[in-house]
Amino acid sequence: MALVVPAPRRVSIPSDVAGLPAVYGVPVESENSIIGRVVAALTPLFGIAAGWLAGLIAHAIPGLELDQTQTVAFMVTATTAVVAAAWKWLQGWQQHEQLVGEGRAAARKSGALPSSGIGPAALAEMVGRAVEAARAPQVESTDPLFDMVVEAVRAADAAQDRQAQ
Repeated sequence: MALVVPAPRRVSIPSDVAGLPAVYGVPVESENSIIGRVVAALTPLFGIAAGWLAGLIAHAIPGLELDQTQTVAFMVTATTAVVAAAWKWLQGWQQHEQLVGEGRAAARKSGALPSSGIGPAALAEMVGRAVEAARAPQVESTDPLFDMVVEAVRAADAAQDRQAQ
């Protein structure tokens, strides 16, 4: 006998899956800000600009006598400093996005999850239904995202059962 899942309805997420994002790997919110992409795209330009500016400064300061190799070393140092700062910032931004995806931090600019096209509240409701359905013997659904979450819940439950043994 197959269990037919009804149309979306209000379901609270069961209390035994309070750590749902971390346990089941399903994000409940998404960072909708493009700042990380902007930083990644502009880093090479700022690196080149820093090197060029360092070269200008090396030649413009009166009394500073730098030969060509010292000027190039100064330019490379300036470029490296800019790239290293951007790299470190991007690492922090990725950690922030991961925490938002796990539900452990608030998004700076909340939005729909890019892969699903649904908002965080609707996704949380769907995950709650999927958790209930995953614990049923058989599930029939026409929503591929719902089916994917049901399989993820079953796999996580099986992994937890194996760890408990």
